[in-house]
Amino acid sequence: MNFTAKIILIALAIIFTSIILDQVLRVPTGRYTLGDEAARVGFFGNYSGGIIGGIVAYLIANKENKQTKQQVMLEKEENQRKVEELLFDIINLFL
Repeated sequence: MNFTAKIILIALAIIFTSIILDQVLRVPTGRYTLGDEAARVGFFGNYSGGIIGGIVAYLIANKENKQTKQQVMLEKEENQRKVEELLFDIINLFL
């Protein structure tokens, strides 16, 4: 199972947990019923919006981290090339 599939599976589990929680709190026995329909819709909207925002933030941070690693590797290769050229020039200076 690749990383993206794991993220989707976790997101679905969290969303379904909120749906189950909403259904449990809606039990019409009176003492477990919390809020009206608008409050439950607001709860579900905030809950799912927070999860989606967290996943998007994580994916963006992960992409930026990969780009930064790639840029650091390119700079490292360039610096290594400059050092080799400098050493070559120093050696040629004394020959």
